[in-house]
Amino acid sequence: MASDFDPKNSEVLYVPLGGAGEIGRNMYLYGHAGKWLLVDCGISFAHDGIPGIDLLMSDPEFILERKESLVGMIVTHAHEDHIGAIPYVIEELGCPIYTTRFTAAMIKTKLEETGLNRKVKTHIIESNREFSVGPFDLQFLPLTHSIPDNHSLVIKTKIGTIFHTGDWKFDPTPVIGEPTDFHALHELGERRVMAMICDSTNVFEPGEGGSEQAVRQSLKKIIAEQTGKVAVTLFASNVARLKSVAEAAEAADRHVVLAGRSLHRVYDIATQLGYIKEIPNLIDEEQVGYFPDNKILFLCTGCQGERMSAMDKIAGGMHQHIKLGDGDTVIFSSREIPGNELAIQQIQNRLARLGVHIITADSHFTHVSGHPYRDELTKMYQLIRPRLAIPMHGELRHLLTHQELAQKCGVRDALVVENGEVIRILPDRSEYVGTIPTDVLALDGDQWIRLNSEVFKEKHKFNWNGAMVISVALDKKGQLVTGPEISLMGVVEHDQLDQVTENVADAVEESLNKTSKSERIDDAAMAEKIRIAAQRVVQAVSGKKPLGRVHILRV
Repeated sequence: MASDFDPKNSEVLYVPLGGAGEIGRNMYLYGHAGKWLLVDCGISFAHDGIPGIDLLMSDPEFILERKESLVGMIVTHAHEDHIGAIPYVIEELGCPIYTTRFTAAMIKTKLEETGLNRKVKTHIIESNREFSVGPFDLQFLPLTHSIPDNHSLVIKTKIGTIFHTGDWKFDPTPVIGEPTDFHALHELGERRVMAMICDSTNVFEPGEGGSEQAVRQSLKKIIAEQTGKVAVTLFASNVARLKSVAEAAEAADRHVVLAGRSLHRVYDIATQLGYIKEIPNLIDEEQVGYFPDNKILFLCTGCQGERMSAMDKIAGGMHQHIKLGDGDTVIFSSREIPGNELAIQQIQNRLARLGVHIITADSHFTHVSGHPYRDELTKMYQLIRPRLAIPMHGELRHLLTHQELAQKCGVRDALVVENGEVIRILPDRSEYVGTIPTDVLALDGDQWIRLNSEVFKEKHKFNWNGAMVISVALDKKGQLVTGPEISLMGVVEHDQLDQVTENVADAVEESLNKTSKSERIDDAAMAEKIRIAAQRVVQAVSGKKPLGRVHILRV
């Protein structure tokens, strides 16, 4: 496969490995003049349908086979779905990283945790500065988003310019950073952009997404109205929101407690780099008991229902220092990421059981999105005027709707491209070239396994159907020496276990008695007959076919 899809001087190949057909796991490849450029390298969080798994990553096998041609990794911003996979792949990829200041600091903390910081070369690039990586001439253009130092990427090649928007929105009054430079975007459009690969997250939402400054004022009012303890849960990386809540706490004469490791990490980086000032009324968790309830505000991780986050522990009554109950309020200053709805509902129900008053973005103005609504997308197309539009950062339904919007905006060509599809971009046209094998990797303990692997299929089957292990001792003629040893796991209730085990043992012995002489000397044939006989007994009781393993010992 390594010789397939070699990018030529006359073309740019676009290959999404993740993020196209889903929200999360962003990983995009651009190929030109024999070289490859990787843009972003993120993870997503597993849903409840994948038992025992927390993190998912796009399979990087395609680019690992071509790593000699990989000239660099570009990182647009520091959200987990754009940087979370870096510690797991960067050493094997062996390429330098190019990014901006805040993002570089966030990546550094991840690499330090895995002992890779000194092994990876990271280049910090200033906004708007042009730089070259292999045959690609690049430029970071700042766009507002829900994290500091967010950038789009201009990719200039010998055949034309591509604009990779990354995540973005048009915020006229951001709390941190400057508003979008519309003049710079207009100037880019004047230079004839060959293709724009654009964020699709909020393509269903009419109008504009609103400003962070407006949320700041709303949160200040909401927090001032509360009388008990207040906890605000939010995305740890949303430094502007952290700043807004801290200022609202100060106005309400409340001390602030940071609860959650990632919040501490982001706060430390943001203050060290000067994005925010130190919170004057900040106290440690251990000091909570020295203050009245109406003088405390907790800033917590866990707005997406993450297991073992600060809010998860608080809702479960497991947090060492923070307890909530009647008269207290929890504010969810976020929206659900698709797939996290159930986990969030579970936390909210546990909080309700404690008597906590819950405020969400459904009932109050507590959040604005960091992604563009339809009017913002339309304005971007008016500014850039690309020949080709390729929607990204969305499920298939998002991509299809975005394609229609781009066409209504006058874009000549608009393609829906999903993970693994290879697109050839030329100055005057674009075309599908083919597909590459793509898969999703799941972090299982300390190892990454493919979701379509036999290992994961067995784990999935065991989770839903249980398992049985049968051991039999046979002589050389295939006669049973002693009764079969049977273990049933996750199959029936405890009070049924002895009877079902006895029934399975009878079925195993009966199947052995009916086995021909030729089959008796074939271990594989014997094991399969035993497995089928045992499985039938269990299925008759439980309605399910457990994962079965048969061990035959010849004596």
